[in-house]
Amino acid sequence: MNETIAIALPDNIFGRIFFDILTFIGLCDKNDLNFNNRLLFKKNMNGICAYLVNPMDVTTYVERGAADIGVAGSDVLAEYKPLVLELLDLKLRKSNMAVISKKDFKDNMGAALRVVTKYPNVAMNYFLKQSRDASIIKVQDSPELGLYIDMADVVIDVIDSDYTLKKINLTIYDHIFSVIYYLVANRSSYHFKNSTILNIVNKLKDYIDNSTY
Repeated sequence: MNETIAIALPDNIFGRIFFDILTFIGLCDKNDLNFNNRLLFKKNMNGICAYLVNPMDVTTYVERGAADIGVAGSDVLAEYKPLVLELLDLKLRKSNMAVISKKDFKDNMGAALRVVTKYPNVAMNYFLKQSRDASIIKVQDSPELGLYIDMADVVIDVIDSDYTLKKINLTIYDHIFSVIYYLVANRSSYHFKNSTILNIVNKLKDYIDNSTY
């Protein structure tokens, strides 16, 4: 590769898995990025540089052109509706966007439902489709806390498994959608660095099509 391709990786398990894939297909080296201290690594021999960002910020970096491509979940895409191109379903382990409640929760249809979430737009669209009056409270972290301090009736959040909820005596009240991780691209980068980005996409697609990860 002659061009530099900047990649925004979510600082979570999915970013790690994707980086491992880049290493496996020969585009990166395991020493290129340090997940312990979020070090930015400079352009490697393949023309790739990458950095770690908050998962909710990946599409912002890509949309604004700070990164050419990135790994973004459909939760973030649904919440922010960024102007990015969805290039490839990475077939990573799926999470779930869900309505979460205490096990003994019973919905009082006569009152507005109190909802705590990091995803106010997802929540608003969901309850509009349900024709349910809801008061949506945005928090940045640990929305489930709202159930224990009586700030919320339900929570909308991304969860990995029912097992995690059971440990804290919560349950899935309703499933909204499965969270899928995509390789996304900046529109301008895709136009001007098309052959280089497509080369990465094709290598990833070959790996995904022949892998059971």
